[in-house]
Amino acid sequence: MSNETLSTLERIHNSAKAEFLQKGFKGSSLRSIVKSAGMTTGAFYGYYKIKEKLFEALVEKHYNFIINRFKEIKEEFAKLPKEKQFDLVINGNNNCMLEILYYVYEHLDECRLIICSAQGTRF
Repeated sequence: MSNETLSTLERIHNSAKAEFLQKGFKGSSLRSIVKSAGMTTGAFYGYYKIKEKLFEALVEKHYNFIINRFKEIKEEFAKLPKEKQFDLVINGNNNCMLEILYYVYEHLDECRLIICSAQGTRF
């Protein structure tokens, strides 16, 4: 899809994702993101008040899914009888963890942002 057919918000998100993946949150420049998106800094502030909110818009949904699903898995595991817990650990039949892994691969860039580029954020 060409840059002209993308909405302004999509251009901001694409530019920010590329910048954050390359330089990390702390090393990223809002001016560079805005320039790459083809807009002015003033226009950007109509979408996000600070760089942190932009990063949050890119990753929060994915962060919450992974954290919440992991907590659910942990709670489900704790409710199992000890024999079943042992069996799960020994036999490695853990479809729930595979679910998280598949999710990460479906949303690889956003998860890479969380894992590799989030220093300086709440993530």
